[in-house]
Amino acid sequence: MARKSPWLTIWIHPRNTIRRIVAENPNKNLWLLAIVYGFSSLLGTFQSFSLGSHFSVVAIVLAALIFAIVWGYIIFSIWGWLITWTGKILKGAGDFRDIRASFAWSNVPMVVTDIVWIVTLITFGAKVFISPGFDNQMLNGASYAILVFSLIRVVMSIWSLVICVSALAEVQRFSVIRAIGNLILAGILIAIIAGIVSYLIMLLIGNPSQSTATLFFNY
Repeated sequence: MARKSPWLTIWIHPRNTIRRIVAENPNKNLWLLAIVYGFSSLLGTFQSFSLGSHFSVVAIVLAALIFAIVWGYIIFSIWGWLITWTGKILKGAGDFRDIRASFAWSNVPMVVTDIVWIVTLITFGAKVFISPGFDNQMLNGASYAILVFSLIRVVMSIWSLVICVSALAEVQRFSVIRAIGNLILAGILIAIIAGIVSYLIMLLIGNPSQSTATLFFNY
């Protein structure tokens, strides 16, 4: 009997799925996962920077498509290294490749987020990138669609986090609580890095006053 695809089983059985993946090939589908994650993450980042005020929606989407694989791979590697490093403090057993795989595969729900982004862009166009939040000019019937799209993205992010905790607990041989602690330690470090980088970028585009808090969640 053929085994089910890890793209399906990771949703419900993250521990068993990641155990099989790291045993066979920790780099399995890494580049494809980088594209899935990178596209959604870059669009969210571009929205946070309100790039719709400076560039066309076509240019923004093309940039996300072109740089998605590189961006995704870089973020996977940074997160993997930080989680590996902070995990050693907690006596984690996983190596870098296994931990990076656990984080990469936790982003499978971002496939749905990517689809939601595409539908949102088709529906609202460049307005999506003009304001990082709800646009006051869109507070009409369209706001319900925006709310639905936003809720779907939030649910997928939460699901990704649940998968990430379970998968990390498996490769690190941690309890769920210790896996959460590992993520928090790594999150503190990456929040500092993201804040510094985001501030420097906003200085370059002339908008240094915007808070970097929302930008962290895109990473």
